[in-house]
Amino acid sequence: MNRRRSPDTRCVLPHLSPASLAPLPAPPGAGSRRTWWPRSHTISGDPSAITFEPRPGGRIIERSEDRDHDWGEVLEWDPPGRLRCLWHPFFDREEATEVEITFRKIGTGTAVRLEQRGWEKLGEAGPPRRRRTQDAWAVVVSAFTGACATAS
Repeated sequence: MNRRRSPDTRCVLPHLSPASLAPLPAPPGAGSRRTWWPRSHTISGDPSAITFEPRPGGRIIERSEDRDHDWGEVLEWDPPGRLRCLWHPFFDREEATEVEITFRKIGTGTAVRLEQRGWEKLGEAGPPRRRRTQDAWAVVVSAFTGACATAS
């Protein structure tokens, strides 16, 4: 299958390297809660956890005190190298795009590549949403690399 897309229909972030993929530390008293995902980029603003069920068909969920917020669905889970999912935080499932994250060992670190595609199916809403989402991913990726640097 040819996965090439025109630059107008995808959002690709540059490789992040080197980045340690060691388990991220939780602050004292937080149990297994992972706090690297920016709260500003969540639905509730104060999630108790952001989880995914590591299997095809598994849900990606933001858990908050009052309810669970569905962010997407795992399409492919091929650890340690790849995760592909439907992605629709803040939107209905019918407006989901597809996110693929790949991990490749380089030297003593890991190159992480994130590509989001499927904007064309959103019609006129696609291009502005892609631009906003690219900015949002930059914030999320920055938080992730900061957490990895702290874990090193």
